[in-house]
Amino acid sequence: MENLLRDLKAIYHYYIDDDGNLLNMPRGTEFSYVPAQNREFIGRFVKFCMTTKILNENSHIYIKSHFRSVREVFEDYNQNHKDNPLNVRTCISKIDYDRKKLHKYFDADLINLMMFRVVKGVGKLPSYEKQLAAAMEVYSRGDLFEDKLVIKLDKTMNPEMPDREKIAKFLEIIAPYRKGNLPIISDAINNDYRQVIGYLNFINKKEELSDEEKSILKLVENYISCKAADISLLVDGEGLDDDGSIDYDDNDFELEIY
Repeated sequence: MENLLRDLKAIYHYYIDDDGNLLNMPRGTEFSYVPAQNREFIGRFVKFCMTTKILNENSHIYIKSHFRSVREVFEDYNQNHKDNPLNVRTCISKIDYDRKKLHKYFDADLINLMMFRVVKGVGKLPSYEKQLAAAMEVYSRGDLFEDKLVIKLDKTMNPEMPDREKIAKFLEIIAPYRKGNLPIISDAINNDYRQVIGYLNFINKKEELSDEEKSILKLVENYISCKAADISLLVDGEGLDDDGSIDYDDNDFELEIY
């Protein structure tokens, strides 16, 4: 029966250096026959399993140990940790739980087909990439954008790197929406437009409004609600109906929403 956790243990030591650091590609020549994209993918898979919370600490101990069976692993562990031994039966249960968890997200034969039976695994990599991306959405680090931007961005994951110029352009576009900027922007607007803000607050609470006040208030409400509102009409004073809507010529109109 296929066991992805067992296969992960078998492959793990090829993906660490002498200092225990995880590598992108396996050491040695044992897997030189394996396509480079397979070896690189398994490197990312190993890192995911060993650096996120998808596996518990008992599974980490099992994977890193050179002993084969779970019982041997923890009997040896307890010999070296006599002051704080682990219950072997509990460890076996926790590791089996992690085995089932891995099989929930990944095909059980993933490592087998990527690293050992590579001919049979041809064409499987795209589906494995999707499985890894789906698991990363659940177990990887917290959302990169959610707590830092006032806008919501897509949570889907893409393993292909875009052009660096496109990344830079993206950062320029989201710059106004960074939460860290809000206090600075708020202070600047309050200082520069205190009279305007005060007046708009006043007419919003005023019981009886003039026609002009009604049209101004309605335009502001439309604008901040992302409804059609041409703020240039505040300057020229023409074309604004009493309800704040826009009276325009169909042949000569350009909507401006900032």
